[in-house]
Amino acid sequence: MLKYRVLVAGLILGLFGGVGLRADIVIFDNLGTTSQGFGSVSISAWEAQRFNTDASNLTLTSATLRLYTESAGSGIFFVDLYSDTAGKPGVSLANLFTGPNPFVGPFPQTGNILFGGLNQSLAPNTNYWVVLGESAGSVLDIRWGSTGSAAGTGSGFQTTHASTPNQGAGWDVTVGSPHQMQITAAAIPEPANVLLAFVGGGCLLVASRRNGIRAI
Repeated sequence: MLKYRVLVAGLILGLFGGVGLRADIVIFDNLGTTSQGFGSVSISAWEAQRFNTDASNLTLTSATLRLYTESAGSGIFFVDLYSDTAGKPGVSLANLFTGPNPFVGPFPQTGNILFGGLNQSLAPNTNYWVVLGESAGSVLDIRWGSTGSAAGTGSGFQTTHASTPNQGAGWDVTVGSPHQMQITAAAIPEPANVLLAFVGGGCLLVASRRNGIRAI
């Protein structure tokens, strides 16, 4: 029957057109390494970790940081995505999270804190920084884990991290002892794949409406 031929064609086009539409991949991960210490942040002293993208067009979907605290404190902290300027954090591109201490007593506590549901575009072959700090008026004890290991996975893994004592006015960059985090991203589909997906869907719609057509 013609409708079955059209149905099969639609399924094939939809399948191949849908490949890569949205599959999260890990582009940076060293959460499995042993922590050697925790860098403390405040309203003026911030910490940053660099990662990079490959040749793909990506969307940042989540960031997970290994954090530590000894008390609840008060106020809010933030996780921002920064550009890279001459090998240092440049300007803030997006706020990934703003909120209170994620830990609930008893203290102290250590954990991998997920900041998910993100939808931030990332350019191909580009360096970025994840920056952790506290907002004005906050009195929090938030610290970011670092490791002496250079081991990590993902195409964007780097060991370069940075710190600032003055809210980003000046950064000290260090290669080695990276902060512990995981970054996931989704590939943005090529226009040709999107077109195939639409064509496949159209074929399925046609097939569903041609129930009485004979085979040819």
